[in-house]
Amino acid sequence: MKILVVNPGSTSTKVAIYENDILIHEENIKHPKEQLNGLKNLSDELPIRKKAIEEFLQKKGYDIFAFDAFAGRGGPLKPLRAGVYKVTKKIVDDINNGNYQTLHSSLLGSLITYDFSQITGKSAFIVDPISTDEMANIARITGHPKIKFAALTHALNVRACARKTAKDLGLDFFNSNFIVAHLGGGISINAVSNGKIIDVLEGRQTGPFSPTSCGVLPVKTVVKLIIKGELKIEEIEDLFSKNGGLTAYFGTDDVKELLERSKSDEYVKEILEAMCFQIAKAINAQKTILKGIYNCIIITGGLAKSEVILDWIKRWLPSNEKYHIIPGEHEMEALALGVLRALNKEEEVLEY
Repeated sequence: MKILVVNPGSTSTKVAIYENDILIHEENIKHPKEQLNGLKNLSDELPIRKKAIEEFLQKKGYDIFAFDAFAGRGGPLKPLRAGVYKVTKKIVDDINNGNYQTLHSSLLGSLITYDFSQITGKSAFIVDPISTDEMANIARITGHPKIKFAALTHALNVRACARKTAKDLGLDFFNSNFIVAHLGGGISINAVSNGKIIDVLEGRQTGPFSPTSCGVLPVKTVVKLIIKGELKIEEIEDLFSKNGGLTAYFGTDDVKELLERSKSDEYVKEILEAMCFQIAKAINAQKTILKGIYNCIIITGGLAKSEVILDWIKRWLPSNEKYHIIPGEHEMEALALGVLRALNKEEEVLEY
């Protein structure tokens, strides 16, 4: 079966063609800033993104009628169970009407693939969307009744890596426990129990700081800085999404560059080591909800490619820990495999 996978980012659209579980073609289509700047909503981006995908397909000798199904990145929709969902008019209407948790380019994954499905008559799906929410109730509770911890995390890559690890170790994914550290531009540390992400520590709420996010901050200090005028309220959102963490310290989120600088700059080294310390601290914290019973620690994402980063994290963990290292992100493959399971009736298609 041929599957077209679409994963939109803020300034690019990743596209892949799969033949069953085999990757045939993949490309990260860059969109010039002048193309997207000034557009008021996601629907304005739709024709630009679709045209770019169609040009990619034409270059590879395909058109959209060549595919048996379409897979789109699932965005921060309403809280949902993990799994595979058919993209329906209800999902599209919710996105167009602003009924989602936060504005994110990944929402275009549903809009684009729904349009392709309407043209071709073939089904479109999303898999483990960003709004996947199977968090344990006890993990949601904060010290204030009006505030709850959210389950937003890198659900697609986290569950894909947990599935892969279970397979590699000869385990049943739905009868295993893992701690999954997703280390990219954003960082999340996830407790995965019997196939569900039951607790999340991530850089936009309670987790470590990352290349782009400030991570957990002392609230009283933040409030004082706002009162003094040293921190503007309108800057807060960006601190948790693109201007915090390493970017706030050094003006760049390029960890490879910073690792090189750290060889001669003790301050750069200190901050990088502190990020790794916070990652290790969060990993240790996730052992709590699993009651210390887990098969191994999985480390994935772009930062998992660095032996230096891995060594700095492991320094703060017990010497007898078991690790499964899966460098990079595997979202495109996870989308294709999720849709393939649905098409082969190996996994139930859930109702939105």
